[in-house]
Amino acid sequence: MTTLEDMAVLFVVLGPAIALGWWLRNRIGARPLGGAVVVGCAVVGIVLGTLALRYVDERRDSARLDHVLEHMNDQRCAEPPSRDPRVREMQELMCTRGARHGRLEADGVVVGVVVTGDLAGVPLPRVPAGASYVVWLLDAAGQPVAHLAIAGDVPFAAVRDRRIAAATEAIVTVESTIGPAPTSPALARARLQ
Repeated sequence: MTTLEDMAVLFVVLGPAIALGWWLRNRIGARPLGGAVVVGCAVVGIVLGTLALRYVDERRDSARLDHVLEHMNDQRCAEPPSRDPRVREMQELMCTRGARHGRLEADGVVVGVVVTGDLAGVPLPRVPAGASYVVWLLDAAGQPVAHLAIAGDVPFAAVRDRRIAAATEAIVTVESTIGPAPTSPALARARLQ
């Protein structure tokens, strides 16, 4: 089926290019120049067809990868809960369909936040070593409802608090000491959706 689809894409792109070349050849009337115009239009058609095929193949591969990842996640979520509380929290976050997500990106910092009910987690944070990074969960008024200290060498951080359900936004800061609210400006900010 893939070959048939690829041939259809090439036909749709290459056919009009060659037809345009023939039309221009007939308009020009000169034989040597007219032949060059047909060949030039065919080359342009081949280049456009190749670009179209690459786009179609990338879309097809992306859809296949999404399907495989979803299938793997469904299999992982079908497993019984782990005895380890950290793994159980990660399973709860990753397997809840209504989870809200936010992505915080700044200079060398990439943090994904997952929130569901009273649980918030940060799986696989990418942060530079040497500083104390804190993810703050904020309510609609901008007030902190919970926070998570994260480090690049810790693969998963989670916090459970009943106030997390009110969180609508997440920020990441660098803090020397962690208090009830952030003391330094936000490096990145994201809505939880």
